Amino acid sequence: MNQSGNSAEMAHQKISAGDFLDRNRRRITQFFRLFETVDLRAPELKRAMVNEIFMQLEIHAAIEDSVLYPLLEKYFGRKVAFESLKSMNEGMKRIPELKKINQEDPEFNRIFDGMIQNFELHLREEQAEIALLARAREDFFADLGTWMQIHRDELLSKLKYPIAQPGVAQNPHSGHKRRKSV
Repeated sequence: MNQSGNSAEMAHQKISAGDFLDRNRRRITQFFRLFETVDLRAPELKRAMVNEIFMQLEIHAAIEDSVLYPLLEKYFGRKVAFESLKSMNEGMKRIPELKKINQEDPEFNRIFDGMIQNFELHLREEQAEIALLARAREDFFADLGTWMQIHRDELLSKLKYPIAQPGVAQNPHSGHKRRKSV
């Protein structure tokens, strides 16, 4: 932390890894549900929602790959969360494939639905695995979520999806609303 107190750490509340992952899980699940409500006659909105979902999933995976799983392996001495990591990797493999398919193509919806199922499975498995580990080592998980949030904010600042708008949630029924920073 620097002397002036303007560090990234001071801008974030302390949050446990479990709470961070729970917020992230709810955020991603909310985007899945919003996508299901998008009218097929609104292709621009559908495209924006797909890009938002891809961005959220890629950020989730990047945080796990660079922060969570390496620390879990280091402190718990084994590759943890193997099942949830497996379902995450299955879902991530589908993103490049989906980017090549026209979103109007029925094949896109079939693959996209499968990807959502993989990620929902991953999120449930991860939540259960992290809860078990957190009970064993509360001290380890107490501040880890803060570092994961800082990393998430850094990743959001380097957007790959110009059509995705991380500051605005697009509700297909009532227009745009400002998204709370979580």
